Parts: sequence; structure tokens; C-alpha cells
Amino acid sequence: MSDLSRNLNSLNGYYRNSAVDTSQMNLWHVLNNKVWKDTSLDKYNPQYLFVELIVKDNHSVTANLFNDTFLIGQKVLKGKIKGNYFSVRRKVNYLGVPLIYMKESEWKLQLGKDQNGNLHVDAAYFSAKIIFIASGGIDSNDNSVYQLK
Repeated sequence: MSDLSRNLNSLNGYYRNSAVDTSQMNLWHVLNNKVWKDTSLDKYNPQYLFVELIVKDNHSVTANLFNDTFLIGQKVLKGKIKGNYFSVRRKVNYLGVPLIYMKESEWKLQLGKDQNGNLHVDAAYFSAKIIFIASGGIDSNDNSVYQLK
């Protein structure tokens, strides 16, 4: 992995929206924290969908979704560079009344590149609900590789 702190622009580039392992979620859904099946991109041909990443500074990366040459989505990721990765600011949400009903969700994302220029994305998601004394939740970690266009 290249050291992003020395070369901010090394993360810049166009990446295929589909992961190398086709069982993984597409890049745009991962960047937008869509942990469940989202069909909003099904109307587009997957071979023409690309995500452009642009590092603005040490604390933000802009992601643009393209269908061939047309911009169809944009998102700014806030975070910071930690060694070989750009780490998106952790998002934690709490909702409810303690001891009666409570919901917690957490999301974390890291972006980095390998020697071949492929984008490595590590995403972690946790969600739990508590109703009186009963509780349940989900926890997922995904490591995906997306090829440079």
C-alpha cells in the first residue's frame, strides 16, 4: 500500500463500480452506507458505471458516480488520512429512551490502494436495538477490491 500522507493524489482516479468479487456490494453503495440491497442503479449497465475519487485535502474526498460520461451522483466523504488509508469519520447514531427502547448504529469506512492501483475498501457496520430487556443486532465487516478504470 502506498503512503497516502506523502502523496495525497495517489487515491485519485476512476474505479469500476463493481467489485472484483461480484458477490460484494458495488462501490457507490458502500460509500453511501447502503448495507441492504438497493436497486437504484439497476437501470444502468454495470460496465459503464464508474466512481471517480478526488482527494481535496487531508480531510475530504469527493466521490462522483458516472454512467459512461454523465455525472449521476456526488458525495463528499469527511475524514482523515491515517498512514496508508483515508479513514472516513465514524458515524454513530443513538435513538430512543434508555431502558425502554433504544437503537444504536455505527459505520466506519477506510479507503486505500495497492501496488496495482486497485482500490481497497474496508467497511464496518453495527446496528442494535433494545426493547426493555430484549436486544438484537447485526454486525458486518466487508473488505472489497475495486479495479482502476
